[in-house]
Amino acid sequence: MVLSRSLSPQMPGEHFRRAYPCWDEPAIKATFDITLIVPKDLVALSNCDVVSDQLLSPDGTHREVKFGTTPKMSTYLVAMVVGEYDYVEATSADGVRVRVYTPTGKKEQGLFSLDIAARALPFYKDYFNVAYPLPKLDLVAVANFAPGAMENWGLVLYRESCILYDPENSSGMFKQRAAAFVSHELAHQWFGNLVTMEWWTDLWLNEGFAVFMENLCVDHLVPEFERWTQFVSTEYSSTLELDALDSSHPIEVPVGHPKTIEEIFD
Repeated sequence: MVLSRSLSPQMPGEHFRRAYPCWDEPAIKATFDITLIVPKDLVALSNCDVVSDQLLSPDGTHREVKFGTTPKMSTYLVAMVVGEYDYVEATSADGVRVRVYTPTGKKEQGLFSLDIAARALPFYKDYFNVAYPLPKLDLVAVANFAPGAMENWGLVLYRESCILYDPENSSGMFKQRAAAFVSHELAHQWFGNLVTMEWWTDLWLNEGFAVFMENLCVDHLVPEFERWTQFVSTEYSSTLELDALDSSHPIEVPVGHPKTIEEIFD
């Protein structure tokens, strides 16, 4: 049995205050300088590129990894990943280095998502007429990641089943799922990360625009998936059914307490 070591804190809502003293609200943005001390044999990632990576004395069992200063951003988008990973790499047409990090031995399963990500960035740049503002974009497959994905700026985390695709053993459904998840989280690099709601009451704007752009992007990149036809036959119909339930709630929900935040991520 091979045991893989990894650490990837998930800090949406008000959880970043557990890692760093801060005003943990989406409208209050700051730059971040991240430094990680990690075992020397593990990969260390954060929102920006590594600016220095050196062994610590005297025993040399750990490394100090410093990352570049982030753009001004909300605290919930800060991310750090430490673990055992392989990766595949490409450069988008607009010059952004894109990597998909996978568990060791599975990097070939990241190739399809890498292709989607590398082509989605210039699509969004042209559509919004605003360039992706970071020099790199990392997509990481995280084992047992509770949410499907999280759009941290420059370091997007995914549940393994939402980004890895094995053409020899996975069904076409998983291929379409990977394309949708990658496109959705990359849309958030603009809707949510670059432009952010003032408060969690307006979270639906983040997600609503991202869902629309996800389908627009996938339909452009892989038209044979017929994404809009599927949207009408599946998402639209199921949404109407859910909206008819007594347990349904308005898309805009007042948030007056931190504990309420996670409840609206539905």
